Amino acid sequence: DISFVIFALAWRYRISPDEHVLALAHETLDYIQQKMKAPYGGFWHALPPQGARVQNPHMHLVEACHAAFEATGERRFLDQADEVVGLMRTKFFDGVTVGEFFNEDWTRQKGEAGRTLEPGHQFEWAWILSTHQRLKGGDLSREIAALTNFAECFGVDPATQVAFDGISPEGEIISASS
Repeated sequence: DISFVIFALAWRYRISPDEHVLALAHETLDYIQQKMKAPYGGFWHALPPQGARVQNPHMHLVEACHAAFEATGERRFLDQADEVVGLMRTKFFDGVTVGEFFNEDWTRQKGEAGRTLEPGHQFEWAWILSTHQRLKGGDLSREIAALTNFAECFGVDPATQVAFDGISPEGEIISASS
C-alpha cells in the first residue's frame, strides 16, 4: 500500500511540481527503507512482519519508483527500483516464472502457495522490466521474453483472452477466475 503513496505523489508532482509533494515522496521512501527492510533483501510487506514473504509489493515499489524517477529525475528512485529488479532476477524469478509466496530467505514456499503463479503478474513484471530497461539500460530481454511466453502459453483463457488468476509452474489451471 505504501508504494501506491509514492506512485500517487509522483503523478501529483509530474502534473504540478511542488517541493512539499517531492518531500513527502522522499519521506515515504525513507520509511520503507528504514522501517521495512528485511533480512535476505527486500522489504516486509506488513509491520509487524507476518506470513509469507511476497513479491507483489516489491513489484509495485518498482513501478512507483519508476514513476517517481520519471517525474523528478532524482536518481534515488531509480536506484531503489534497480535494487528490487536485482532481487526479482535472483530470487523471485526461476528463469521461466515469477513466484508469489516465499520463505524468509526467498526460497519458494512448499505446497500450493509456492506453486501458484499469477499470469497477470508475469505480464506485469514483463512490462515493468521493459520500463526499467528503458530507464536504466541493460538487457532484460531474456526475462521479459520468458515471462510473457509462459503467461501467453498457459495463463490466458483461450475463450475470453483474459488471464487466469492462478496456474501451476507446469501450466495447469489452479484458479480459472480472472
